[in-house]
Amino acid sequence: MEFLKPMVRFHLPFATLEETTFRMGSMYLISQYFLNLNDRLADWKLEGLDKVYSAVGQVNRDFSNRLADAADKDANINALVNLDCFATMIPFQAEEMFKKIERYFSAYLK
Repeated sequence: MEFLKPMVRFHLPFATLEETTFRMGSMYLISQYFLNLNDRLADWKLEGLDKVYSAVGQVNRDFSNRLADAADKDANINALVNLDCFATMIPFQAEEMFKKIERYFSAYLK
């Protein structure tokens, strides 16, 4: 979960999937910028996102199982399941969403 520290620092409560995907992509690309500055191989194609969010999904599932053992009601578990849905959807949604918003970056692409 350490990979998500920047997302925590700039957290947006009740963010949509689109907002979360944008923030995630931005966070990941900034991390690659810092890798590049330090003469390390950067992943400009976002191929490592699947690995990051796969690990997040595993943590969410494990935590959900622990919570299910401790909780009397489903509200806490349901909240975690909703959060995990974001983590699961982001790698699949990212490329499509980036294509949809590319036009907003037209000034940079001239």
